[in-house]
Amino acid sequence: MKLSIILPVYNVERYIEKCLISLLGKQDFEQTDYEVIIINDGSTDDVLSIIQRYIVQYSNIRVYNQKNQGQSAARNYGLKVAQGEYIWFVDPDDWIEDNVLKTLYQEVSEQQLDCLWFKWQRINDENRRFVDNFDNIGIKKDSPVVSGEVFLNNYFGCACYSVAFWFKRDYLLKYSFFYTCGRIFEDVELIPRILYAAKRVKFKALVVYNYYVRLGSSINSVSLKKYEDLKWIIHEINHQSVCGGCLYFDRLLSSLVVLGMKLVASSNYKMQRNDFKQYLQIEQINHLLYFDSSMVHRSIVCVYNFLNVKTIDLLVQIRRILRK
Repeated sequence: MKLSIILPVYNVERYIEKCLISLLGKQDFEQTDYEVIIINDGSTDDVLSIIQRYIVQYSNIRVYNQKNQGQSAARNYGLKVAQGEYIWFVDPDDWIEDNVLKTLYQEVSEQQLDCLWFKWQRINDENRRFVDNFDNIGIKKDSPVVSGEVFLNNYFGCACYSVAFWFKRDYLLKYSFFYTCGRIFEDVELIPRILYAAKRVKFKALVVYNYYVRLGSSINSVSLKKYEDLKWIIHEINHQSVCGGCLYFDRLLSSLVVLGMKLVASSNYKMQRNDFKQYLQIEQINHLLYFDSSMVHRSIVCVYNFLNVKTIDLLVQIRRILRK
């Protein structure tokens, strides 16, 4: 089997049908070429009844049920039962473009890739589309096949979304690349590690995935957990930055600190402002803290929009020298 699409599902009866139609009804793969693995994460709405209608029509749907454990646990479950040569993690409130599976599989199979990264776009409730500038810094066309470290340092941005990748299943299992359960920023922790260890990685300059931005999703909600998980991911990436020699982790760490500054500057997180400053001191990265967060954010946006990755890495190298 060529591909396993892993779809964690939890109370998404309003969105699941559009997703399933895009995965099953508008693709150029035979049903025998791929499977859609649905992990029902303890849904309490009518989503399973909707899925059941599609099971009757499509023989390549496989449904597994588990108690509610969160998206990461559902993805891990799907990876363990998957049979496809390649893995694609898809979210149930999103959808993919028509007739893209054959093109993507041809790319990964001919190039024998560990990872393939492709373009994605945000879509809001007004059906407005935004191709994220942070997703493909300086890339206008397909990249060559390179090692993961070269890819991180020269091609990859800071938008770490699993849905924008195909991964070779054997590669993920060989190195036990599984998601950390119970965290909001689990992609940000895992994706750079997957890429860093990879031997063959490529970017495909093709918009493939539609990421629906909706109110109420975990990444867009306001909560103390979001703040605590942001501190967790800063710690994890800081560890990678200290232990490894890859400039990318320094660049990602800087972006996460800016995100934290923006977060605690909002009225919803007033009580966390001093805590965040102290946390950066504990992590020994308080040199990244600037008190005018709006100015820093504008500066970061300018850098990302007008400078290429190599220039950003040069700035990171200068910062490393100043830290010594």
